[in-house]
Amino acid sequence: MEKERVKGILESILFASEKPLSTERLTVIFEDAYTKEEVQSVLEELSQELSSTENRGFKLEQVAGGWQFRTKDENNSWVKKLESIRPIRISPTALEVLAIIAYKQPITKAETDKIRGVDSTHIFKTLMDKNLVRICGRSDLPGKPLLYSTTPEFLEVFGLNEIRELPSITEIEEMVSRSFGDSGDYGTELNESLRMIVDEKSNIEIVDDPELDAETTIQEMKELGRELRVDIDLVQEKVDIIFEDACRKYATQRQKNYEEPINRD
Repeated sequence: MEKERVKGILESILFASEKPLSTERLTVIFEDAYTKEEVQSVLEELSQELSSTENRGFKLEQVAGGWQFRTKDENNSWVKKLESIRPIRISPTALEVLAIIAYKQPITKAETDKIRGVDSTHIFKTLMDKNLVRICGRSDLPGKPLLYSTTPEFLEVFGLNEIRELPSITEIEEMVSRSFGDSGDYGTELNESLRMIVDEKSNIEIVDDPELDAETTIQEMKELGRELRVDIDLVQEKVDIIFEDACRKYATQRQKNYEEPINRD
């Protein structure tokens, strides 16, 4: 079978597949007519051809451990005009949690909460519902808490072939420094750099963060609860003092009544 014919077959298979296909899987389809190395070579050649042709609207990339046709970046704004195609909507708070999991995986929710300083339960649920995060086992820590990691779909969404392709912390800091200057405080800047990474490499859409308001409200309610508990404790303490004082007065009066002689006249 000629190489061009193989190339055409691979195009059809990849076009029909909803998920990335590995070189191994594609080799099996050819029933040993081609080796893995030969199929890999044809795929790389096809990828190069599509990338070097300006008028083609898609490209062939290795993502999530496989090969997949993807829209060229410069055409994303046009593709989004289709009502049936919606980017994954994610808030900055959820993006923060996702970044922690991606860089620290496998990680427990408690460890994530410690890094953020707030509870992340509802965000974990959101990310799992979007199939960006999954349970990957249990920790050896007391209580055997669940461990979480990113999913193959996370790699697919962010256009990564493997997790090692994520930019290192040093690279992010350098990006931040170039973009925002060396302020010494990377809190907001790092979040902005994550936004840039998302904008460049994926179909993630960062939306307004209603969860942030919810977290603020919950935190305020907790603070109010603590204040109320303090007030209740103070009131209870005063009640106890008053009750004890009344008991003492009652006991003293009763003792006096008992000790006073009874006038029988």
